[in-house]
Formats: sequence, C-alpha cells, structure tokens
Amino acid sequence: MSQAKEILTYLESGKSLTSLEAISLFGCDRLASRIDELRQAGYNIVTDTIKKGKKTYGSYRLVMVPVGIQPPEQDITSLRSERVSPQSELKGQLNLPL
Repeated sequence: MSQAKEILTYLESGKSLTSLEAISLFGCDRLASRIDELRQAGYNIVTDTIKKGKKTYGSYRLVMVPVGIQPPEQDITSLRSERVSPQSELKGQLNLPL
C-alpha cells in the first residue's frame, strides 16, 4: 500500500497526524507532500497549528464530507496527474453559484 493510501486510511479513521507521527507510523518523512497529493485528489484536509512552549508544528486532519455528497473517486495512485477543485465540485453538487 502506498504511503498516501496509508495516510488517507489513518485520517479517515478520525485521527489527526503530525510529521513525527507519520515518520513513526508509516516511515514517511515527507508528510506535507503526501498531504498535498491527497488535497490535489480532492480530499479536504486541514492543517491545525499546534504550539507547545517555543515549538510550533502542524497537525493534519481530514474534514469529512456531509451525508449525501460523494467523496472524490479518483485513484490516489495517480495523484500527481491532475488537480481537482473540491470547492467547485461541492458547489456543483449543491447547485450553488461558483
């Protein structure tokens, strides 16, 4: 299983993920790149800024899609091939003006 798929499965379980956790859990030392690939595939992943003392780091989490709206069905093995705009896709499904 690719790192992107493993990370997506982990985020889909409702957990958040930091770079240190990604290294420990998946051997992924470029979490920001994998997150960017997932975002390009249409997944809504947000970054929360965590401050502990003098240290600041990011924690990523997946924002689940509301009931009745289909998540992206792009094969994440070809993540780098095209960019999907989840906002325009979501607005189109809700019949809202862009």
